[in-house]
Amino acid sequence: MKHFIALITFFLINTSLNANELSRKDTIKLNKIGVDLNDKKFKDVSPEVFVQILKLTRRANTAKFFNIAFKAISFASVGVSGIMFLSVRNAGPWGGLIALLGVVPLVFSGLSYAISVPIKNAFNRRFFERDLLIAKVNGDDLLLQ
Repeated sequence: MKHFIALITFFLINTSLNANELSRKDTIKLNKIGVDLNDKKFKDVSPEVFVQILKLTRRANTAKFFNIAFKAISFASVGVSGIMFLSVRNAGPWGGLIALLGVVPLVFSGLSYAISVPIKNAFNRRFFERDLLIAKVNGDDLLLQ
């Protein structure tokens, strides 16, 4: 039993040491980005650079998802607020209360949109960092204006 555990531990350590090689899924993702690993200029590049490119892409896509989610919440809240403001005329004596309650989704939508702006900046920054890293790997000069 001790030999079996030692053997399993050896294989786990050995596979973690050889984890620098990219999986098939990672190579497909890199090909979608525009990094062709079969090209000769990428033979001398360490796999950590490609892993960093994939991490930046994943972080950018996550930020993009949350940016879209917060903007959608913001636009939906503006719609609810607009419906409440338009229904004030038909509310009778409760019109003032409905108008006051219509402000709440409007404030919530403003806050949601305000949260989405820094997330959008993070999304753009991550994609820029990824493109800069790809340009360095390609040997291209990226002109910053």
